[in-house]
Amino acid sequence: MVQAAAPATPTPESIAFFEQKIRPVLVSACYECHSAEAKGKGK
Repeated sequence: MVQAAAPATPTPESIAFFEQKIRPVLVSACYECHSAEAKGKGK
């Protein structure tokens, strides 16, 4: 049986990268349809 590796613990640098580079893209391109507030627009 194959088991998945345990998730890595985020470092302060990786959190900063996500917040500065990734989250803005998600907010501008994805959240309108794919957020909890979207009320079923995306799946």
